[in-house]
Amino acid sequence: MRRKIAAFLCAILCLAAFTGCSKEELGYLAMSADAVSTMKQSETTGSAEIYVDLDALKSVVAEVSLAAGSTQEMTDRLLADMSALTGKKTATLDYTVQMDLEEMSYMFDLDLTYDNQIYSFGRMYYGLKDGVYVSTEALWSAYRLLCEFTEDDGSFLYDEAFADEWKAQLNAEKYICVLDMNDLGLTREELDALMPEGSFDDLAKAALDLYRNGFSGFTTGMVTEIPDGYRIAATGKECAQLLADLLQYVADHPGEMLDALNAYLQASFAYANAAESDTAMVTDALADVKEDPSEMTAALLSAKAAVESVMADECYSILLDGFSYSADMVKQGDRYVSHESYSFKDGNKAVFTMNSTSTMAAKPNGVVFPSQSVSLDEVTAKTTALVDKYDPVTGVTMTWYPADASSTAVLQKTRQTEVGALMGSDTTLVDYVIQDGRAYLPLRDVCDALGVEVVWDANTRTASAVVDGTAVQLDSQLYDGVSYLAVRGFDALGYTVSYVNEDGTHMATLAK
Repeated sequence: MRRKIAAFLCAILCLAAFTGCSKEELGYLAMSADAVSTMKQSETTGSAEIYVDLDALKSVVAEVSLAAGSTQEMTDRLLADMSALTGKKTATLDYTVQMDLEEMSYMFDLDLTYDNQIYSFGRMYYGLKDGVYVSTEALWSAYRLLCEFTEDDGSFLYDEAFADEWKAQLNAEKYICVLDMNDLGLTREELDALMPEGSFDDLAKAALDLYRNGFSGFTTGMVTEIPDGYRIAATGKECAQLLADLLQYVADHPGEMLDALNAYLQASFAYANAAESDTAMVTDALADVKEDPSEMTAALLSAKAAVESVMADECYSILLDGFSYSADMVKQGDRYVSHESYSFKDGNKAVFTMNSTSTMAAKPNGVVFPSQSVSLDEVTAKTTALVDKYDPVTGVTMTWYPADASSTAVLQKTRQTEVGALMGSDTTLVDYVIQDGRAYLPLRDVCDALGVEVVWDANTRTASAVVDGTAVQLDSQLYDGVSYLAVRGFDALGYTVSYVNEDGTHMATLAK
Protein backbone atom coordinates (compact mmCIF):
# COMPACT_ATOMS: atom_id res chain seq x y z
CA MET A 1 0.00 0.00 0.00
CA ARG A 2 2.89 2.35 0.74
CA ARG A 3 4.15 1.89 -2.81
CA LYS A 4 0.69 2.68 -4.16
CA ILE A 5 0.49 5.83 -2.04
CA ALA A 6 3.93 6.90 -3.25
CA ALA A 7 3.01 6.30 -6.87
CA PHE A 8 -0.27 8.17 -6.40
CA LEU A 9 1.50 11.09 -4.79
CA CYS A 10 4.02 11.27 -7.64
CA ALA A 11 1.14 11.37 -10.11
CA ILE A 12 -0.53 14.17 -8.14
CA LEU A 13 2.68 16.17 -8.24
CA CYS A 14 3.05 15.71 -11.99
CA LEU A 15 -0.50 16.94 -12.54
CA ALA A 16 -0.05 19.86 -10.15
CA ALA A 17 3.22 21.08 -11.62
CA PHE A 18 2.28 24.78 -11.23
CA THR A 19 1.39 24.32 -7.57
CA GLY A 20 2.74 26.94 -5.23
CA CYS A 21 1.72 29.14 -2.36
CA SER A 22 2.79 32.61 -3.36
CA LYS A 23 0.12 35.32 -3.31
CA GLU A 24 -0.12 35.15 -7.12
CA GLU A 25 -0.26 31.36 -7.27
CA LEU A 26 -3.01 31.10 -4.68
CA GLY A 27 -4.84 33.95 -6.39
CA TYR A 28 -4.73 32.11 -9.70
CA LEU A 29 -5.98 28.88 -8.10
CA ALA A 30 -8.77 30.74 -6.31
CA MET A 31 -9.87 32.40 -9.55
CA SER A 32 -9.91 29.03 -11.33
CA ALA A 33 -11.98 27.47 -8.55
CA ASP A 34 -14.33 30.47 -8.48
CA ALA A 35 -14.85 30.21 -12.25
CA VAL A 36 -16.06 26.62 -11.98
CA SER A 37 -17.89 27.08 -8.68
CA THR A 38 -19.94 30.07 -9.79
CA MET A 39 -20.68 28.59 -13.21
CA LYS A 40 -21.85 25.10 -12.42
CA GLN A 41 -23.98 25.43 -15.55
CA SER A 42 -21.75 27.04 -18.15
CA GLU A 43 -20.76 27.27 -21.79
CA THR A 44 -17.20 27.73 -23.00
CA THR A 45 -16.54 28.76 -26.58
CA GLY A 46 -13.11 28.96 -28.07
CA SER A 47 -10.79 28.66 -31.01
CA ALA A 48 -7.26 27.28 -31.40
CA GLU A 49 -4.89 28.14 -34.25
CA ILE A 50 -2.32 25.43 -34.98
CA TYR A 51 0.81 25.80 -37.10
CA VAL A 52 3.37 23.14 -38.04
CA ASP A 53 6.48 23.51 -40.20
CA LEU A 54 6.96 19.93 -41.36
CA ASP A 55 10.40 20.55 -42.89
CA ALA A 56 11.60 22.07 -39.62
CA LEU A 57 10.02 19.16 -37.75
CA LYS A 58 12.06 16.69 -39.81
CA SER A 59 15.22 18.60 -38.92
CA VAL A 60 14.36 18.24 -35.21
CA VAL A 61 13.60 14.53 -35.68
CA ALA A 62 17.02 14.05 -37.29
CA GLU A 63 18.75 15.94 -34.47
CA VAL A 64 16.92 13.94 -31.78
CA SER A 65 17.59 10.66 -33.59
CA LEU A 66 21.34 11.27 -33.73
CA ALA A 67 21.40 12.49 -30.12
CA ALA A 68 19.61 9.28 -29.09
CA GLY A 69 22.44 7.21 -30.56
CA SER A 70 21.06 6.32 -33.97
CA THR A 71 23.51 6.09 -36.85
CA GLN A 72 23.33 8.47 -39.78
CA GLU A 73 22.06 5.59 -41.92
CA MET A 74 19.24 4.84 -39.49
CA THR A 75 18.36 8.53 -39.32
CA ASP A 76 18.32 8.81 -43.12
CA ARG A 77 15.90 5.88 -43.31
CA LEU A 78 13.68 7.54 -40.74
CA LEU A 79 13.65 10.77 -42.75
CA ALA A 80 12.92 8.82 -45.93
CA ASP A 81 9.77 7.45 -44.26
CA MET A 82 8.77 11.07 -43.58
CA SER A 83 9.48 12.29 -47.11
CA ALA A 84 5.79 12.97 -47.81
CA LEU A 85 5.67 15.46 -44.94
CA THR A 86 6.63 18.80 -46.45
CA GLY A 87 5.72 22.45 -46.19
CA LYS A 88 3.94 24.53 -43.60
CA LYS A 89 0.50 23.44 -42.39
CA THR A 90 -2.16 25.33 -40.47
CA ALA A 91 -5.41 24.24 -38.87
CA THR A 92 -8.12 25.85 -36.78
CA LEU A 93 -10.16 24.15 -34.05
CA ASP A 94 -13.43 25.85 -33.11
CA TYR A 95 -15.18 24.37 -30.11
CA THR A 96 -18.02 24.76 -27.66
CA VAL A 97 -18.24 22.98 -24.32
CA GLN A 98 -21.38 22.98 -22.18
CA MET A 99 -21.11 21.78 -18.59
CA ASP A 100 -23.62 21.01 -15.87
CA LEU A 101 -21.84 20.04 -12.68
CA GLU A 102 -25.09 19.49 -10.80
CA GLU A 103 -26.15 16.73 -13.23
CA MET A 104 -22.60 15.70 -14.20
CA SER A 105 -23.37 16.15 -17.90
CA TYR A 106 -21.31 17.65 -20.70
CA MET A 107 -21.59 18.57 -24.38
CA PHE A 108 -18.67 19.00 -26.80
CA ASP A 109 -19.01 20.54 -30.26
CA LEU A 110 -15.92 20.54 -32.46
CA ASP A 111 -15.10 21.83 -35.96
CA LEU A 112 -11.72 21.48 -37.65
CA THR A 113 -10.65 23.67 -40.57
CA TYR A 114 -7.71 22.25 -42.50
CA ASP A 115 -6.48 22.95 -46.03
CA ASN A 116 -9.55 25.14 -46.69
CA GLN A 117 -11.86 22.27 -45.77
CA ILE A 118 -14.19 22.22 -42.76
CA TYR A 119 -14.54 18.94 -40.86
CA SER A 120 -17.50 19.19 -38.52
CA PHE A 121 -17.55 16.58 -35.77
CA GLY A 122 -20.94 17.73 -34.52
CA ARG A 123 -22.01 17.41 -30.91
CA MET A 124 -20.88 14.75 -28.48
CA TYR A 125 -22.68 14.25 -25.16
CA TYR A 126 -21.72 12.58 -21.91
CA GLY A 127 -23.89 12.30 -18.82
CA LEU A 128 -23.50 10.20 -15.71
CA LYS A 129 -27.21 9.36 -15.85
CA ASP A 130 -27.86 9.84 -19.56
CA GLY A 131 -25.01 7.96 -21.24
CA VAL A 132 -22.85 8.82 -24.25
CA TYR A 133 -24.08 10.14 -27.62
CA VAL A 134 -22.01 10.98 -30.69
CA SER A 135 -23.08 12.83 -33.81
CA THR A 136 -22.91 10.85 -37.06
CA GLU A 137 -20.98 13.87 -38.37
CA ALA A 138 -18.07 12.73 -36.21
CA LEU A 139 -17.79 9.44 -38.11
CA TRP A 140 -18.05 11.13 -41.49
CA SER A 141 -15.40 13.74 -40.67
CA ALA A 142 -13.06 11.10 -39.23
CA TYR A 143 -13.42 9.15 -42.48
CA ARG A 144 -12.71 12.25 -44.57
CA LEU A 145 -9.57 12.97 -42.55
CA LEU A 146 -8.44 9.36 -42.95
CA CYS A 147 -8.69 9.73 -46.73
CA GLU A 148 -7.00 13.14 -46.57
CA PHE A 149 -3.93 11.92 -44.69
CA THR A 150 -3.47 8.52 -46.38
CA GLU A 151 -2.49 7.62 -49.91
CA ASP A 152 -5.13 6.24 -52.28
CA ASP A 153 -4.24 2.55 -52.54
CA GLY A 154 -7.15 1.66 -54.78
CA SER A 155 -9.20 0.15 -51.95
CA PHE A 156 -12.91 0.77 -51.45
CA LEU A 157 -12.15 3.49 -48.90
CA TYR A 158 -11.33 5.87 -51.75
CA ASP A 159 -14.27 4.81 -53.91
CA GLU A 160 -16.65 7.75 -54.41
CA ALA A 161 -19.62 5.39 -54.72
CA PHE A 162 -18.84 3.86 -51.31
CA ALA A 163 -18.39 7.33 -49.79
CA ASP A 164 -21.71 8.52 -51.20
CA GLU A 165 -23.59 5.48 -49.88
CA TRP A 166 -22.04 5.65 -46.44
CA LYS A 167 -22.72 9.37 -46.18
CA ALA A 168 -26.38 8.74 -47.08
CA GLN A 169 -26.54 6.05 -44.37
CA LEU A 170 -25.08 8.36 -41.75
CA ASN A 171 -27.23 11.32 -42.79
CA ALA A 172 -30.35 9.23 -42.15
CA GLU A 173 -29.59 9.49 -38.42
CA LYS A 174 -28.26 12.43 -36.42
CA TYR A 175 -26.97 10.84 -33.22
CA ILE A 176 -25.57 7.48 -32.20
CA CYS A 177 -26.13 6.21 -28.67
CA VAL A 178 -22.71 4.78 -27.78
CA LEU A 179 -23.71 3.99 -24.19
CA ASP A 180 -27.22 3.92 -22.77
CA MET A 181 -27.02 3.90 -18.98
CA ASN A 182 -30.29 1.98 -18.89
CA ASP A 183 -28.51 -0.91 -20.61
CA LEU A 184 -26.34 -1.31 -17.52
CA GLY A 185 -29.35 -2.74 -15.72
CA LEU A 186 -29.44 -0.01 -13.08
CA THR A 187 -32.69 1.40 -11.78
CA ARG A 188 -33.36 5.13 -11.82
CA GLU A 189 -32.74 5.15 -8.07
CA GLU A 190 -29.38 3.45 -8.56
CA LEU A 191 -28.44 5.94 -11.27
CA ASP A 192 -29.41 8.80 -8.98
CA ALA A 193 -27.19 7.29 -6.29
CA LEU A 194 -24.20 7.68 -8.63
CA MET A 195 -24.56 11.45 -8.54
CA PRO A 196 -22.27 13.32 -6.13
CA GLU A 197 -24.17 14.50 -3.06
CA GLY A 198 -21.55 16.81 -1.60
CA SER A 199 -21.05 20.49 -2.27
CA PHE A 200 -18.74 21.38 -5.15
CA ASP A 201 -17.87 24.58 -3.28
CA ASP A 202 -16.60 22.47 -0.39
CA LEU A 203 -14.53 20.41 -2.81
CA ALA A 204 -13.01 23.52 -4.39
CA LYS A 205 -12.15 24.87 -0.94
CA ALA A 206 -10.55 21.56 -0.03
CA ALA A 207 -8.40 21.74 -3.18
CA LEU A 208 -7.17 25.20 -2.23
CA ASP A 209 -6.46 24.00 1.31
CA LEU A 210 -4.40 21.16 -0.18
CA TYR A 211 -2.14 23.70 -1.86
CA ARG A 212 -2.03 26.07 1.13
CA ASN A 213 -1.27 23.38 3.68
CA GLY A 214 0.67 20.88 1.59
CA PHE A 215 2.90 23.34 -0.25
CA SER A 216 3.01 26.20 2.25
CA GLY A 217 6.71 26.85 1.72
CA PHE A 218 6.88 26.22 -2.00
CA THR A 219 6.61 28.61 -4.92
CA THR A 220 7.00 28.15 -8.67
CA GLY A 221 7.85 31.71 -9.60
CA MET A 222 5.88 31.17 -12.82
CA VAL A 223 2.64 32.96 -11.93
CA THR A 224 2.33 36.75 -12.11
CA GLU A 225 -0.61 39.06 -11.57
CA ILE A 226 -1.95 41.02 -14.55
CA PRO A 227 -4.94 43.40 -14.77
CA ASP A 228 -8.10 41.44 -13.82
CA GLY A 229 -6.30 38.13 -13.72
CA TYR A 230 -3.12 36.07 -13.74
CA ARG A 231 -0.47 34.81 -16.15
CA ILE A 232 1.56 31.59 -16.20
CA ALA A 233 4.73 31.42 -18.27
CA ALA A 234 7.38 28.69 -18.43
CA THR A 235 9.91 27.07 -20.71
CA GLY A 236 10.34 23.32 -21.07
CA LYS A 237 13.43 23.24 -18.87
CA GLU A 238 11.72 25.39 -16.25
CA CYS A 239 8.82 22.93 -16.14
CA ALA A 240 11.18 19.99 -15.71
CA GLN A 241 13.16 21.79 -13.00
CA LEU A 242 9.92 22.72 -11.26
CA LEU A 243 8.88 19.09 -11.11
CA ALA A 244 12.25 18.09 -9.68
CA ASP A 245 12.04 20.85 -7.05
CA LEU A 246 8.48 19.85 -6.21
CA LEU A 247 9.46 16.22 -5.65
CA GLN A 248 12.33 17.33 -3.41
CA TYR A 249 10.05 19.63 -1.41
CA VAL A 250 7.52 16.90 -0.67
CA ALA A 251 10.30 14.44 0.17
CA ASP A 252 11.52 17.00 2.73
CA HIS A 253 8.00 17.68 4.10
CA PRO A 254 6.14 14.33 3.97
CA GLY A 255 4.01 14.91 7.07
CA GLU A 256 2.52 18.22 5.92
CA MET A 257 1.80 16.84 2.46
CA LEU A 258 0.16 13.66 3.73
CA ASP A 259 -2.05 15.56 6.16
CA ALA A 260 -3.14 17.96 3.42
CA LEU A 261 -3.73 15.10 0.99
CA ASN A 262 -5.78 13.21 3.55
CA ALA A 263 -8.02 16.22 4.16
CA TYR A 264 -8.53 16.70 0.43
CA LEU A 265 -9.34 13.02 -0.18
CA GLN A 266 -11.84 13.09 2.69
CA ALA A 267 -13.63 15.98 1.01
CA SER A 268 -13.44 14.21 -2.37
CA PHE A 269 -14.97 11.03 -0.95
CA ALA A 270 -17.71 13.01 0.75
CA TYR A 271 -18.47 14.80 -2.53
CA ALA A 272 -18.59 11.50 -4.42
CA ASN A 273 -20.71 9.82 -1.75
CA ALA A 274 -18.06 7.10 -1.35
CA ALA A 275 -18.55 4.19 1.00
CA GLU A 276 -17.24 4.67 4.54
CA SER A 277 -15.10 1.54 4.16
CA ASP A 278 -13.30 3.04 1.14
CA THR A 279 -12.70 6.29 2.99
CA ALA A 280 -11.39 4.46 6.03
CA MET A 281 -9.07 2.30 3.91
CA VAL A 282 -7.38 5.33 2.36
CA THR A 283 -7.19 7.18 5.69
CA ASP A 284 -5.54 4.18 7.35
CA ALA A 285 -3.12 3.79 4.45
CA LEU A 286 -2.05 7.45 4.64
CA ALA A 287 -1.63 7.19 8.41
CA ASP A 288 0.57 4.11 7.89
CA VAL A 289 2.75 5.97 5.37
CA LYS A 290 3.01 9.00 7.65
CA GLU A 291 4.21 6.82 10.52
CA ASP A 292 7.08 5.59 8.36
CA PRO A 293 7.48 7.81 5.28
CA SER A 294 10.87 6.37 4.27
CA GLU A 295 9.54 4.31 1.38
CA MET A 296 7.51 7.22 0.05
CA THR A 297 10.46 9.56 0.38
CA ALA A 298 12.68 7.11 -1.48
CA ALA A 299 10.15 6.88 -4.29
CA LEU A 300 9.94 10.67 -4.55
CA LEU A 301 13.71 11.07 -4.63
CA SER A 302 13.95 8.30 -7.22
CA ALA A 303 11.42 10.14 -9.36
CA LYS A 304 13.40 13.36 -8.94
CA ALA A 305 16.58 11.59 -10.05
CA ALA A 306 14.74 10.32 -13.12
CA VAL A 307 13.60 13.86 -13.98
CA GLU A 308 17.14 15.21 -13.55
CA SER A 309 18.45 12.39 -15.73
CA VAL A 310 16.03 13.37 -18.47
CA MET A 311 17.09 17.01 -18.17
CA ALA A 312 20.75 16.05 -18.57
CA ASP A 313 20.10 13.79 -21.57
CA GLU A 314 21.05 15.52 -24.84
CA CYS A 315 18.12 13.96 -26.66
CA TYR A 316 15.52 15.28 -24.21
CA SER A 317 17.33 18.58 -23.79
CA ILE A 318 16.66 19.36 -27.44
CA LEU A 319 12.93 18.99 -26.78
CA LEU A 320 12.95 20.84 -23.46
CA ASP A 321 15.02 23.72 -24.85
CA GLY A 322 12.55 24.29 -27.67
CA PHE A 323 9.30 24.19 -25.67
CA SER A 324 7.53 27.15 -24.05
CA TYR A 325 4.07 27.72 -22.59
CA SER A 326 2.08 30.73 -21.43
CA ALA A 327 -1.49 31.30 -20.33
CA ASP A 328 -3.55 34.30 -19.22
CA MET A 329 -6.81 34.06 -17.31
CA VAL A 330 -8.84 37.21 -16.67
CA LYS A 331 -12.30 38.02 -15.44
CA GLN A 332 -14.27 40.37 -17.68
CA GLY A 333 -17.59 41.22 -16.06
CA ASP A 334 -19.46 37.96 -15.59
CA ARG A 335 -17.19 36.04 -17.98
CA TYR A 336 -13.80 34.39 -17.73
CA VAL A 337 -11.46 34.71 -20.70
CA SER A 338 -8.39 32.55 -21.20
CA HIS A 339 -5.52 32.77 -23.68
CA GLU A 340 -3.05 29.90 -24.02
CA SER A 341 0.05 29.52 -26.14
CA TYR A 342 2.19 26.44 -26.77
CA SER A 343 5.26 26.63 -28.96
CA PHE A 344 8.26 24.59 -29.97
CA LYS A 345 11.23 26.19 -31.73
CA ASP A 346 14.41 24.89 -33.27
CA GLY A 347 16.69 27.79 -32.49
CA ASN A 348 14.77 30.81 -33.72
CA LYS A 349 12.66 28.83 -36.15
CA ALA A 350 9.09 27.98 -35.17
CA VAL A 351 8.36 24.26 -35.59
CA PHE A 352 4.97 24.11 -33.86
CA THR A 353 2.65 26.68 -32.31
CA MET A 354 -0.85 26.53 -30.91
CA ASN A 355 -2.60 29.68 -29.74
CA SER A 356 -6.07 29.47 -28.27
CA THR A 357 -8.66 31.82 -26.82
CA SER A 358 -11.75 30.76 -24.89
CA THR A 359 -14.60 32.46 -23.06
CA MET A 360 -16.56 30.87 -20.23
CA ALA A 361 -20.00 32.19 -19.34
CA ALA A 362 -22.98 31.01 -17.34
CA LYS A 363 -25.58 29.02 -19.28
CA PRO A 364 -28.80 28.22 -17.46
CA ASN A 365 -30.92 25.13 -18.23
CA GLY A 366 -27.90 22.82 -18.36
CA VAL A 367 -27.16 20.28 -21.09
CA VAL A 368 -30.05 19.07 -23.24
CA PHE A 369 -29.47 15.55 -24.59
CA PRO A 370 -30.72 14.31 -28.00
CA SER A 371 -34.32 13.13 -27.94
CA GLN A 372 -33.74 10.60 -30.73
CA SER A 373 -30.80 8.39 -31.61
CA VAL A 374 -29.82 5.08 -33.15
CA SER A 375 -27.81 2.39 -31.38
CA LEU A 376 -24.13 1.85 -32.09
CA ASP A 377 -24.87 -1.78 -32.95
CA GLU A 378 -27.32 -0.71 -35.65
CA VAL A 379 -24.88 1.73 -37.23
CA THR A 380 -22.12 -0.89 -37.08
CA ALA A 381 -24.33 -3.51 -38.74
CA LYS A 382 -25.32 -1.17 -41.59
CA THR A 383 -21.73 -0.05 -42.12
CA THR A 384 -20.48 -3.65 -42.11
CA ALA A 385 -23.09 -4.61 -44.72
CA LEU A 386 -21.90 -1.73 -46.92
CA VAL A 387 -18.26 -2.72 -46.50
CA ASP A 388 -19.21 -6.29 -47.45
CA LYS A 389 -20.68 -4.91 -50.68
CA TYR A 390 -17.53 -3.03 -51.70
CA ASP A 391 -14.96 -5.34 -50.10
CA PRO A 392 -16.55 -8.81 -50.07
CA VAL A 393 -15.63 -11.51 -47.61
CA THR A 394 -13.76 -14.21 -49.53
CA GLY A 395 -13.27 -16.66 -46.72
CA VAL A 396 -12.70 -17.20 -43.01
CA THR A 397 -10.02 -18.60 -40.76
CA MET A 398 -10.78 -20.39 -37.51
CA THR A 399 -8.04 -20.82 -34.91
CA TRP A 400 -8.30 -22.80 -31.69
CA TYR A 401 -6.03 -24.22 -28.99
CA PRO A 402 -7.37 -27.44 -27.40
CA ALA A 403 -4.45 -27.57 -24.98
CA ASP A 404 -5.86 -24.48 -23.26
CA ALA A 405 -8.89 -26.54 -22.21
CA SER A 406 -11.04 -23.85 -23.77
CA SER A 407 -13.94 -24.35 -26.17
CA THR A 408 -13.47 -20.91 -27.72
CA ALA A 409 -12.03 -20.31 -31.19
CA VAL A 410 -11.09 -17.13 -33.04
CA LEU A 411 -13.10 -16.52 -36.23
CA GLN A 412 -11.39 -14.11 -38.64
CA LYS A 413 -12.93 -12.90 -41.91
CA THR A 414 -10.77 -12.64 -45.03
CA ARG A 415 -11.60 -9.89 -47.55
CA GLN A 416 -10.52 -8.93 -51.05
CA THR A 417 -8.37 -6.14 -49.58
CA GLU A 418 -6.48 -5.83 -46.31
CA VAL A 419 -8.45 -2.78 -45.14
CA GLY A 420 -10.76 -4.79 -42.90
CA ALA A 421 -13.85 -3.60 -41.07
CA LEU A 422 -14.51 0.14 -41.01
CA MET A 423 -16.59 -0.20 -37.85
CA GLY A 424 -16.77 -3.11 -35.48
CA SER A 425 -14.36 -5.99 -36.09
CA ASP A 426 -13.76 -8.78 -38.57
CA THR A 427 -12.69 -10.97 -35.65
CA THR A 428 -15.09 -12.68 -33.26
CA LEU A 429 -14.91 -15.40 -30.62
CA VAL A 430 -17.08 -18.49 -31.14
CA ASP A 431 -17.47 -21.91 -29.55
CA TYR A 432 -16.28 -25.14 -31.17
CA VAL A 433 -16.76 -28.83 -30.33
CA ILE A 434 -14.38 -31.78 -30.45
CA GLN A 435 -16.19 -35.09 -31.00
CA ASP A 436 -14.41 -38.41 -31.66
CA GLY A 437 -11.24 -36.52 -32.46
CA ARG A 438 -12.92 -34.30 -35.07
CA ALA A 439 -13.37 -30.54 -34.80
CA TYR A 440 -16.86 -29.14 -35.35
CA LEU A 441 -17.35 -25.42 -36.00
CA PRO A 442 -20.53 -23.40 -35.37
CA LEU A 443 -22.46 -23.48 -38.65
CA ARG A 444 -24.40 -20.25 -38.36
CA ASP A 445 -21.44 -18.18 -37.09
CA VAL A 446 -19.25 -19.32 -39.99
CA CYS A 447 -22.00 -18.87 -42.58
CA ASP A 448 -22.93 -15.43 -41.25
CA ALA A 449 -19.29 -14.39 -41.62
CA LEU A 450 -19.29 -15.68 -45.19
CA GLY A 451 -22.63 -14.07 -46.00
CA VAL A 452 -24.25 -17.47 -46.61
CA GLU A 453 -27.88 -17.94 -45.59
CA VAL A 454 -28.67 -20.85 -43.23
CA VAL A 455 -32.12 -22.47 -43.27
CA TRP A 456 -33.35 -24.54 -40.33
CA ASP A 457 -36.01 -27.24 -40.80
CA ALA A 458 -37.76 -27.62 -37.45
CA ASN A 459 -39.55 -30.83 -38.55
CA THR A 460 -36.41 -32.74 -39.54
CA ARG A 461 -34.19 -30.74 -37.20
CA THR A 462 -31.63 -30.31 -39.95
CA ALA A 463 -29.81 -27.31 -41.35
CA SER A 464 -29.04 -26.39 -44.94
CA ALA A 465 -27.19 -23.52 -46.58
CA VAL A 466 -28.38 -21.54 -49.58
CA VAL A 467 -25.62 -21.50 -52.21
CA ASP A 468 -26.33 -19.76 -55.53
CA GLY A 469 -30.04 -19.99 -54.82
CA THR A 470 -29.96 -23.71 -54.07
CA ALA A 471 -30.41 -25.24 -50.62
CA VAL A 472 -27.48 -27.52 -49.81
CA GLN A 473 -28.16 -30.16 -47.16
CA LEU A 474 -25.43 -30.26 -44.53
CA ASP A 475 -24.46 -33.08 -42.22
CA SER A 476 -24.47 -30.89 -39.13
CA GLN A 477 -24.67 -32.02 -35.53
CA LEU A 478 -26.67 -30.45 -32.71
CA TYR A 479 -24.88 -29.64 -29.47
CA ASP A 480 -26.83 -27.77 -26.80
CA GLY A 481 -29.32 -26.63 -29.43
CA VAL A 482 -26.62 -25.22 -31.78
CA SER A 483 -25.74 -26.69 -35.19
CA TYR A 484 -22.07 -27.56 -35.71
CA LEU A 485 -20.40 -28.80 -38.88
CA ALA A 486 -17.17 -30.75 -39.22
CA VAL A 487 -14.33 -28.70 -40.71
CA ARG A 488 -14.27 -30.65 -43.98
CA GLY A 489 -18.05 -30.37 -44.27
CA PHE A 490 -17.78 -26.72 -45.29
CA ASP A 491 -16.46 -27.68 -48.73
CA ALA A 492 -20.13 -28.32 -49.61
CA LEU A 493 -20.53 -24.54 -49.65
CA GLY A 494 -18.10 -24.23 -52.56
CA TYR A 495 -15.10 -23.22 -50.47
CA THR A 496 -11.67 -24.81 -50.44
CA VAL A 497 -11.01 -26.11 -46.94
CA SER A 498 -7.53 -26.45 -45.51
CA TYR A 499 -6.59 -27.56 -42.04
CA VAL A 500 -3.26 -27.48 -40.21
CA ASN A 501 -2.11 -28.33 -36.71
CA GLU A 502 1.19 -26.75 -35.80
CA ASP A 503 2.47 -27.25 -32.27
CA GLY A 504 -1.04 -27.39 -30.84
CA THR A 505 -2.36 -24.42 -32.82
CA HIS A 506 -5.25 -25.66 -34.95
CA MET A 507 -6.25 -23.58 -37.95
CA ALA A 508 -9.00 -24.19 -40.50
CA THR A 509 -9.21 -21.91 -43.54
CA LEU A 510 -12.16 -21.58 -45.92
CA ALA A 511 -11.33 -19.76 -49.13
CA LYS A 512 -12.95 -19.30 -52.54
